[in-house]
Amino acid sequence: MNRTTTKAASRVVWVGIATLGLVLATTWIQREQSNHTASLGSNSASYLVQGTDLESLEHLAQAQGWDVTHRLGIINTIAVTATVDQMRAAAASYPVITRVTANHRVGTAKKPTRQSVSDPVSDGPTAPVSVESEVVRTEPHLTFFENTVSLGLRNTGWDTLEIERINLAWPAGNAGLNTLALNGVTRNVNAGGGNSIDLQGSTWRRKDRRLVSNTDMILEMAFAAPPSSDRYAYNIVFSFTDGTIKTFVPGDGIVLQGRDRDTFFPTLVRADNLHRQGITGSGVTVAIVDSGLAYNDQMHYGLDWDVRQAAFYNAITDTLDERNVWNVEDGFGHGSHVTSAAILSKPAQEYLTGEATGSYNGMAPDVGLVAVKALGSNGSGTYADVIRGIDFVVTNKDTYGIRVLNLSLSGEVRSHYWDDPLNQAVMAAWQSGIVVVASAGNRGPDPMTIGVPGNVPYVITVGAMTDTYSPTDPSDDRLATFSSTGPTVEGFVKPEVLAPGGHIQGFMSGGSRLALDHPELHDNLAWFTMSGTSQSAAIVSGAVALMLQVDPTLTPDDVKCRLLSTARPAVNADGTPALAVFQQGAGLIDAEAAAYSTASGCANRGMDVSADLAGTVHYGGRANRDEEGRYYLMGVEDQSYLWGDSYLWGDSYLWGDSYLWGDSYLWGDSYLWGDAYLNLDSYLWGDSYLWGDSYLWGDSYLWGDSYLWGDTTIETNVWVDNE
Repeated sequence: MNRTTTKAASRVVWVGIATLGLVLATTWIQREQSNHTASLGSNSASYLVQGTDLESLEHLAQAQGWDVTHRLGIINTIAVTATVDQMRAAAASYPVITRVTANHRVGTAKKPTRQSVSDPVSDGPTAPVSVESEVVRTEPHLTFFENTVSLGLRNTGWDTLEIERINLAWPAGNAGLNTLALNGVTRNVNAGGGNSIDLQGSTWRRKDRRLVSNTDMILEMAFAAPPSSDRYAYNIVFSFTDGTIKTFVPGDGIVLQGRDRDTFFPTLVRADNLHRQGITGSGVTVAIVDSGLAYNDQMHYGLDWDVRQAAFYNAITDTLDERNVWNVEDGFGHGSHVTSAAILSKPAQEYLTGEATGSYNGMAPDVGLVAVKALGSNGSGTYADVIRGIDFVVTNKDTYGIRVLNLSLSGEVRSHYWDDPLNQAVMAAWQSGIVVVASAGNRGPDPMTIGVPGNVPYVITVGAMTDTYSPTDPSDDRLATFSSTGPTVEGFVKPEVLAPGGHIQGFMSGGSRLALDHPELHDNLAWFTMSGTSQSAAIVSGAVALMLQVDPTLTPDDVKCRLLSTARPAVNADGTPALAVFQQGAGLIDAEAAAYSTASGCANRGMDVSADLAGTVHYGGRANRDEEGRYYLMGVEDQSYLWGDSYLWGDSYLWGDSYLWGDSYLWGDSYLWGDAYLNLDSYLWGDSYLWGDSYLWGDSYLWGDSYLWGDTTIETNVWVDNE
């Protein structure tokens, strides 16, 4: 279905700015106030007032007696405190005002729902009726090596604990269980040919079954043959003499010492090969706008122990600290965790042997850093603070050598992409030559759940995959169920790429809010396990820094083109896509291939971000929905090249476990969006339509007064359980 003619006919030519302000103001006055506006009454609130120029707006604010809290030159906007009635009257009376929006709040992760304990294996032992221990933590996964299955646990409390009983159940297809070992002390066992055992702690000497305060213990199960690697088919319960128990729950725990503290995601996206070639992000600076940064040697220092942090800017207080780089803060913890994924300089170890690999636990371990705090210790902030942070980055990009901006932010879409003030700042950053990487959001798996600012068509929007706690086994890699999915309201394919985002190991201070709220995910030292597209975006930001070290001349469009053209989509054994393009975009990033790619001209083709910002033209992508509620790409005759007939889904389509990757799904090297598949790059990432209104989304995507006067929270990425 080709609607080029229709789109061209629908081109929006905007009138002059002053006239537009009057038209908008008149429209606002004629509309009924929303329920939220009525509830505000005459109370003051914070608003973003955009106009023809900043100086005129400031003069107007002074004359009106408004309290100006932010001057946001990047989008010709001031943030003021006033009543809704004052704002409406001013918008109607002063042509200098072109747009007024609520200063929406921005927040980080919500408090999660505690993950439930998995059901016991059928015919397995019954766990003792006791209290779940609050001080014993287990690893979030089992380790499989040859015939052995291992599990670590730690006592994070003050008192020594003693194991009284161990209940075990394993897959019925496993060969017989030969031995059990606690910290290397082995005992022969007899399960009687079954797949469960109830073992008394007295099988070991008392000193061998003691779990001393702040120490680790390893349980090893040795089978007669290689066992099943389905970690969900194992049930392990420890009972202690103090009357408490600890149940192993896959994905709900900590990561212990040594090799198990490694992140592994650089290997999943092939950044480890670049590290061994000396490509570590040197000479490139990444700016991360988030909740701040807590001190950690492996983040503050690069590989040569040079202080990598160029500046710490607090957008909330509008203060800059260049000299005392240790004076940083992250009371919430999200910013530190995201930053560690991008830059951590901790050397990596081989998964099975623990030997050094020559790689690192962060994507760009020698990159420069500008940390921007725009969110408070409770994980919340405002549009104005985030925009002020972006304004600082753009204004100082040459001073600090900033080439990459990471925004692990995602919230409700409340307008077209070009009308949102935060999106306008993001577009200005891209226009200035900064590569902007944004998270897709954690509101999947339903379609059309991409949030702000991931819905900006120019930027690189990142979804999440997970290795399911088995970094050396690609057969169970899959799309994270929480990862937000496209298309966008304007018809663009999003996310563009995927990166690891399940159970990401990263730095977080034990005193931060997230660590205190969720001690089961913190190891009481420095490391926290967290999932989300926030972490995925940071991994891609690190990959972009590696690309820019290899070729500093790349433009943002060049970087996006090379990331997309080298990504590895999930495919079936016959090479057809295993997932819809709106789920995975071009696929899992390949940092090494992208760094050495020569592709160009395949991203944002036919789009003019300067004209978009000026309001003279806006764009729509090729995605649409037919009368039966199925999504498709206009201009592509054979949709099966995108996802296969079974992947045409509507609003009622909820993805379940049957769409998670199994053994037959591979990250395919040969399946690239290119000439071999009808030159699909031109449909997905290239030419766009001039904006029209022929998209079949329905009335639910028409915004009214709530866009102008509402106060809806935007979350940086809502909390999700580890996957």
